[in-house]
Amino acid sequence: MKWNSKIRMPKQNNLYYAVLRWGNDHINSGVKFSAFNRFLDTEYGEDFVSTSRREELFLELFTPINKASLTSAYKIRERDNDGEFHLKIDAAFRFIELQELQEARDSSRSAMSIAIGAIAISIFLCVAQIVTSVILSSPTCC
Repeated sequence: MKWNSKIRMPKQNNLYYAVLRWGNDHINSGVKFSAFNRFLDTEYGEDFVSTSRREELFLELFTPINKASLTSAYKIRERDNDGEFHLKIDAAFRFIELQELQEARDSSRSAMSIAIGAIAISIFLCVAQIVTSVILSSPTCC
């Protein structure tokens, strides 16, 4: 993975972003902890993310659909019973912000390319104008 030195985030295959995207894809239907584990195993392999980190990430980003109480013990019991969860609202907004950040980066790259092209054209035209004026003002011309 290559790291962007300015914001310290991997450019590709970011686990956090992948989980947010997966949760957003299933935002209406809900997800189960077992499906979450299968997703991580498929995308990253079984040994990439430890069991404790999987549980921590799941409880950080997802909340039970049937909210009897939102205590930590209730969340863990629902997770262990393979209850249904959905993406928390703040996690959904983080996903949208990450998408907007990526779109801004892509737009910035294309704007930079266009600006460099415009500068190159203006330099060429400036040099051509100087050469033309020097040729036309020389006494041997016309």
